[in-house]
Amino acid sequence: MPWGIDERAGGYKATRHLIERGHTRIGIIDGSSALGNSEKRDGYFAALQESGIDFDQGLWSEPKGFSVNAGFEAMDALIAAGGAPTAVFAVTDSLAIGALGWTLSHGLKVPEDIAIVGFDNIEFAEFASVPITSVNYNIAAVSTSAVERLLELIAADESISEPRMTLIEPDLIVRQSTTGMKG
Repeated sequence: MPWGIDERAGGYKATRHLIERGHTRIGIIDGSSALGNSEKRDGYFAALQESGIDFDQGLWSEPKGFSVNAGFEAMDALIAAGGAPTAVFAVTDSLAIGALGWTLSHGLKVPEDIAIVGFDNIEFAEFASVPITSVNYNIAAVSTSAVERLLELIAADESISEPRMTLIEPDLIVRQSTTGMKG
């Protein structure tokens, strides 16, 4: 894939955001290992390490899939394991919405008891019962880069340049699930 979002930077930004809000017990809901995709988790680890926070295995939950229900069950497993996070980074917004559902159904407040950050910035994250802070997967920027590169290759005729990877820096869209403020 020659174009994409820098998922490592996104995982780092999400975790760093939680650390800047005073969290040191940051759980991660990440089922990407089966897919061989560790970039978001690598960003999470980098932010923890940079801040001098030791990783606690009890704060890692591997969901069975990437659905809202998988996020709900992963949050249940995370809490049952005794991890006691004050914040959670879910590697997709669907998982974050499931974690939010579990949290609210168990009488906890977001972000007061547990702050939640997702990844992808899907529309449902903005309109969840508590709007979810999310790493924005800027599909427009990825598409624009892909089209520009394609046009460049078409114009090159016979001389094709070396392949290259273009990673787009993601933005963090901050909402009430980490700030508690409206607006």
